[in-house]
Amino acid sequence: MTIATLAVIGAGTMGNGIAQVAAVAGLDVADDRRQRRT
Repeated sequence: MTIATLAVIGAGTMGNGIAQVAAVAGLDVADDRRQRRT
């Protein structure tokens, strides 16, 4: 089984880093950025 796409939920400090490393490795990356509403 080959992983070709990675979904990152939460684009904080760790999420951004994970997405960047995955993209550099050649994976398609989808991220979900949500903001808290007060």
